[in-house]
Amino acid sequence: MSLSSHEAVEFLSGTLEMPAVSSEDLKPTLPLLNHIIKHFQQIIPFQSVVACSLDDERRHLPSWSEIQQNLFAKYGGLCYSLNVFMKVLLESLGYEVVYVSADIARINDHVTVIVLNLRGAGSKDLVEVGCGYPTFQAFPLDFDDESPVYISGFLRHKFVKRENSIIWYHEPRQAYRPIDTSKLSPEGWFRYAEIKAFTPCDIRYFESSMTATYTVKEKNNFLLTPRAVVFESCKLVAIKGNNLLQKLKTGK
Repeated sequence: MSLSSHEAVEFLSGTLEMPAVSSEDLKPTLPLLNHIIKHFQQIIPFQSVVACSLDDERRHLPSWSEIQQNLFAKYGGLCYSLNVFMKVLLESLGYEVVYVSADIARINDHVTVIVLNLRGAGSKDLVEVGCGYPTFQAFPLDFDDESPVYISGFLRHKFVKRENSIIWYHEPRQAYRPIDTSKLSPEGWFRYAEIKAFTPCDIRYFESSMTATYTVKEKNNFLLTPRAVVFESCKLVAIKGNNLLQKLKTGK
C-alpha cells in the first residue's frame, strides 16, 4: 500500500480542496497534520451505504485499490478504509505512522493510527478519522494519567491511561441514543473505546476481524442500516436509515 508524492498532492488539493498545496510545502508538521484531519472530516464521509447496498455474496474487505478509488471519489467508507488511507497518506508526506487496534463493540473491531515522534522523541498522537465522531485534530497521548477534556464539535471527550492501553471516554449524549450504563465510569463518562496505543501492529493483523465487519451482519449494525456522517463546515450532517440529523448554526 502506497501513494506517490504526486498522488498525495492530488488528494490534498483536489479531493480535500486544500488551498495552495505543493510537494515543496508539505513538511511533516503538527499544523499540517491538523489541517489535513480537519479537511478530511469535512469532505470524506464515514458511511456504510455502499456496504449495505451489496448482496451478501459480494461483500468483502476492500482492497487497497478500492480504498483509493473510493477516497479520491469522496465516497468514504468505514474505519478500515478511512484510517488505512490516512496512514498511507501521512507516510507519503513523511510522517512516522503505525496502526493500532481498538475495541469499541467487540475485540479488535476498529483500526486506528498513531503518529510517532511528531512533538518530540517518543511522542504519540492519535489520528482518528474513521469513527463518525468529530475529531478535528491529532490528540497527544503522552499525558501521565488523564488527558484534558477536549471539545470537538458536539463531542466532549477525554483519554485515560491504563497499564497497556488508553480508554477513550465520551460525555454521554442520551438525546441521540440510549446509553449502556455498564460502560459508564464512576464519574459518568461513557467508555467509547479501548485503544491498544502501545502495541503497534501490521495491517494483516486486522484481516479476520475486519472481514467479519464487512461481511457478517450479526457482527456489524452498519450492515443492517445504512449510515453516513460528515462534518460539513465542521457541522454534523448524518443519515441513519431514513432519518437525517443536522447540526445547525444555532447549535441545535
